[in-house]
Amino acid sequence: MWRGVIQGGAILLLSGCSGKDADDSSDTGQKGSVDTVDTEVDSGPADTSMSGGDSDSETTPDTSDTQEPDTSGTETATDTEDTGLGFEVRRSTGTYKTVDGAVGVTVAIDLDDKAVCWGECVLGEGWEENEYSQLRAGGGNGICGISTTNALRCWGGEGHDGVSSQPGSGTYISVDVGFDFACAVDTDGFVHCWGVDDGGIDDFGQVTETPTDSGYTQVSTGWYHACAIKTDGSVSCWGEDWGGITPTETNVMELSSGASHLCGILTDGSLSCWNGDMEKVALPKGNFVQIGSGHSIACAVSSDEQLYCWWGAGELPVPGGGYSYVGGGYQHTCAVQTDGIVACWGSDTWGQSSPP
Repeated sequence: MWRGVIQGGAILLLSGCSGKDADDSSDTGQKGSVDTVDTEVDSGPADTSMSGGDSDSETTPDTSDTQEPDTSGTETATDTEDTGLGFEVRRSTGTYKTVDGAVGVTVAIDLDDKAVCWGECVLGEGWEENEYSQLRAGGGNGICGISTTNALRCWGGEGHDGVSSQPGSGTYISVDVGFDFACAVDTDGFVHCWGVDDGGIDDFGQVTETPTDSGYTQVSTGWYHACAIKTDGSVSCWGEDWGGITPTETNVMELSSGASHLCGILTDGSLSCWNGDMEKVALPKGNFVQIGSGHSIACAVSSDEQLYCWWGAGELPVPGGGYSYVGGGYQHTCAVQTDGIVACWGSDTWGQSSPP
């Protein structure tokens, strides 16, 4: 999915989550090292805030894929080296396997398969009791995870409990979170979606139009749409169409949705994007093994551990080094280095770019 938004009225910050007061501009709230990135990045790819938009407000989601990503960060970093790129990179002291983000929050799975959250965390009761293979953050205060025993767990913030109203017992292989809705694929290959389905302005059929056939392996959600891959490599999409988002290819291996775009890795390792400006730009070349999207940008990791990011106007700069995983938020991006350290850049209003 897009790795969407988490924010809202009363926020529950639990032990194990790190956050910070957004109004205290004097407290950097950073954990781990902070540095800036050299503009002379030979790999020439990715970076910035995995999204667009002008603030960390979630009231009315901006589904435009035309806004330039925020690479500035929001705080003055300590122990920085000004190399001229224009954005700061904050690195974790802990080590992780995966990472994902939303407005004001980042979630990750550490090397012990435990869930870790920083920024504006709204993980609910019992989140720390499980070990996870997948963890996703999304719109309307939603976080979902699949445990190492294939159990599904979801939490939603106050006033946005649609995501937490997950399906009953069962076992699952894929999950993603959109804006006030979520979808998951069970071990029999059926897709289940739940959340907003009230016929209101945020209801585009992303729940009610869920496919009823089986044979799906992965689901990816955007603001108001969802897409899923079948075992034959074909893709089905439902919800808001955004002017033709469904791929026609039958060799899709992995999907990642932004607010209104969809990108993926094909079975030959190449990249493809559908809908809007994303499908008009020259995409990075190489053999890619993992992909993640933010609001208006996408990033991918190649088989030679290089990180690339792009948006509707072309490629974006990225921190140098080797990477194994990337995930995006609304105005920030985080990526797991090959040594397990998480590097984050972009907005840090809530501490979402200050990994522990």
